[in-house]
Amino acid sequence: MRHSLWDDVERMRTLERLQGVTPGTRPRWGRMHAGQMIVHLADQLRLALAEVPMPKPWPGPAKYQPLRWLLINVVPMPKGSRSFRELFLTPAGDFARDRAALEALLARAAARGPEGPWGGSPLFGRLSREEWGVLGWRHFDHHLRQFGV
Repeated sequence: MRHSLWDDVERMRTLERLQGVTPGTRPRWGRMHAGQMIVHLADQLRLALAEVPMPKPWPGPAKYQPLRWLLINVVPMPKGSRSFRELFLTPAGDFARDRAALEALLARAAARGPEGPWGGSPLFGRLSREEWGVLGWRHFDHHLRQFGV
């Protein structure tokens, strides 16, 4: 079974794990601090919800099947690789407020039906609700593991 942020049980587990991150939680790898990770995940949900303009598409084959499916569903997200600056739209602010905003975005995204509108990814192009759920879960899991929760 594939994990998805739209599955109620998986989403609740993810929210519980988020509670384990504090402003002082240190990453196991990478340069982000906990506050930056929280707003980075929120920015991904804003892209999914089409609430922010999609950054310029990145060139490459990731938007074509079957590579797209493999990258969204199977290939592990690399630890410590540098992400694209365009995926960091919001500066970290008050940690509690940022985490509450992330939780609200997650609830809104989970409540949105498949008809959308759903935004796109600069790497993968337009994504369906199902694809965003899987990619979102994997992205959240990657960063929560980065912070040891």
